[in-house]
Amino acid sequence: MLSTQETNKGWLHKGQYMKTTGLRLKQLFMCCLCWYCYNAVALDEFQAWQQETLNDFSEYKSKQDKEFADFLKMNWVGLNTLKGKPLYEENKIIEPPKAPPEKKKAPAEKPIIVQIPPKKVEQKKQIPIPKPVFTPIKGNMVEIHFFGNKLSFPYDKSMKKRIRGRINKDKISTQWSLLAKSDYEPLMKSLKTHQEQLNLNDWAYALLVNKIANELYPKQKNEQAFFSWFALIKSGYKSRIAYKDRDIILLLATKQQIFAAQSLKFKDTKYYALDISGDKPQKLAKVYTYDGDYPGSKEFFDMRLQQVISTGQNETKRTLDFFYSQKKYTLDTVSNKYLVDFMKTYPQVHWNTYFNSNLDTLPRQQVANQLRPHLTGLSEEEAVNFLLRFVQTSFKYATDEKQFGYENPLFPEESLYYPASDCEDRSFLFAWLVQELLGLDVVGLHYPGHIATAVRLNMKVSGDTVRYKGKNYLVADPTYTNANIGNAMPKFKNAKVEFLEISKI
Repeated sequence: MLSTQETNKGWLHKGQYMKTTGLRLKQLFMCCLCWYCYNAVALDEFQAWQQETLNDFSEYKSKQDKEFADFLKMNWVGLNTLKGKPLYEENKIIEPPKAPPEKKKAPAEKPIIVQIPPKKVEQKKQIPIPKPVFTPIKGNMVEIHFFGNKLSFPYDKSMKKRIRGRINKDKISTQWSLLAKSDYEPLMKSLKTHQEQLNLNDWAYALLVNKIANELYPKQKNEQAFFSWFALIKSGYKSRIAYKDRDIILLLATKQQIFAAQSLKFKDTKYYALDISGDKPQKLAKVYTYDGDYPGSKEFFDMRLQQVISTGQNETKRTLDFFYSQKKYTLDTVSNKYLVDFMKTYPQVHWNTYFNSNLDTLPRQQVANQLRPHLTGLSEEEAVNFLLRFVQTSFKYATDEKQFGYENPLFPEESLYYPASDCEDRSFLFAWLVQELLGLDVVGLHYPGHIATAVRLNMKVSGDTVRYKGKNYLVADPTYTNANIGNAMPKFKNAKVEFLEISKI
């Protein structure tokens, strides 16, 4: 048997064991409780972060907008801008020379009577009234005047936040997020609807976007450029922005070459800093732009003008006189100033754009229909000479520098409106008349500092010729006063020439 002392010692050990075990259990319990509390807090924090992230993402209209906002915070490159190339390397003619009286030529053995295409019905273009576009109840409306049309567009007032201070990539990312999270979709839908209803080409669409930007952000050039960029890339156009110090610059990629405009070359694509707002562009050196492209913005701006945009009506009349074979001819014309105002916004696009603008406008219809009866029964040679004399002598000659203060190629509608025109303007108008009224092939001629044309006749006529695509064309210069077909200006008879292709109507 155990003694009382041993028994007490056993209970003592047992008590100590129980005490120790209880303490350990308590410690274990506290550890489990702490672990649970810690993980509960961590879980709450994670869930809160997850919810915040989901809420943040849900504010964007698409996943790519969120990714692009993050991209704009990181990936920017510094690039040097390219100086604009002048439209003409050499000075234009200040005063057009007059051709000496032509010696009477023996008639061609087989004169070919010109085959005049049928007359087009002269009619005024009806301006379609834009259909109402769905606007959410919460939306606000901005109204603009666009070349005689009064238009309304819905917008989200959250778009109107300012960009303050020096520009950097973080501010650009923030502004992008602001617009990307706004209710911009009704505005974009309205823009595309008006583009279709008003027959707007790509350049006119860019002007429309910028007009809205001017109304949303009056006197805020950075915000205007930023909004225009946002709307244009959302419309699928190849556009980008760059920044320098406190300025944001809008850049457009065009299918056609633009002269006299600074540009930026990014990944083999040239982006032009164009005068889209009507302000004189600032001179740039090194700028910063994001090192990538927004997904879906792939369409280059097509500067061609091949359908008449719908404008308001603001008509002005003009009378044109000229002599041919000692007989006076008089034409009455009507121009739409709203259309002329639109054309004046054009940058200095390559000459091909003007040569190939086969528009069916009222001024062209009227001039063609008044000239057409006088061409009946003439040979091809006589008919071309008749049109040459009209263009050579009905308009005053003045260089763009003298008339506008800068190079400004004119569409035929503009030549019929402005007091004067110069060599390229006359060539654009004459080439269209030859195709429209005579159905003959024409090619543009670019000499150093001068533009003229050449016409391919079906009859044999002696004179100055050029060979284009294996065929002979007779020089026809609408600036060489009183010169007939086959007479080039003396200074260009042996000059280097670049051919400008003109598509058949």
